[in-house]
Amino acid sequence: MSTRIPALAALLVLALPSWLSSAEAQTKVRFALDWQIQGPQAPFITAKALGAFDKQGLDVTIDRGTGSQKTIEQVATGTYDLGYGDINSMIEYNVKNPQTPLIAVGMVLNSRSRCSRSSATGSASRRTSRAPASARRPATRRGASGRSSPGTSAYRPTA
Repeated sequence: MSTRIPALAALLVLALPSWLSSAEAQTKVRFALDWQIQGPQAPFITAKALGAFDKQGLDVTIDRGTGSQKTIEQVATGTYDLGYGDINSMIEYNVKNPQTPLIAVGMVLNSRSRCSRSSATGSASRRTSRAPASARRPATRRGASGRSSPGTSAYRPTA
């Protein structure tokens, strides 16, 4: 019986690293942004910085993009698992490639952005539009295709 205890202890010591590594294993996710890191990309960068992805068991790699169309192509070809880009560019891709459509999973920017400005004297004022509310268009940003549209996140469905 005395030889069984050291043997069991040795077995546990040898098995422990593999057990711990499988418990700590996280799902790797490659995520492409549509452009360089700016305000619209802040939710993704902030979530990574705060460890929100890690807490959900995700090892997320976020890379800056070079335009929505390129990001969409990279998701479609499997270079990235997820991408953040222009919804119009994704629709255009799906029309041209009906055999491998992408799916939008959510709109990130669907309301007008607000800002404050300050004059040289330090007085702040809220920037407003002079057009009546009924004539105002929702704020959008320019995608790589040159069209204005809200941002969206997309992924390539797997079979």
